[in-house]
Amino acid sequence: MGEAMNLPLHTAGAVAVITGGASGIGLAAASRLAGHGLRVVLVDLGAERLERARAEILAAAPGAEVLAREAESATRLRSSPSSAR
Repeated sequence: MGEAMNLPLHTAGAVAVITGGASGIGLAAASRLAGHGLRVVLVDLGAERLERARAEILAAAPGAEVLAREAESATRLRSSPSSAR
């Protein structure tokens, strides 16, 4: 079971949108995917939490492309984009 899977979605340069990406499993998945060269979009509630998560991913995967977008609710994103890369 410990083998890495080679799936097409793990292609470097692909985009992964991670909901709940500011903590827990979402953050772990985002970090791992960024480390594999995917461009990552974090979506969650709480701008400060998202920026901390983004900084954590960038520290672990220098040069990664990570965009953080705050959700207003479970169904809407805030209209102002946050920083990328």
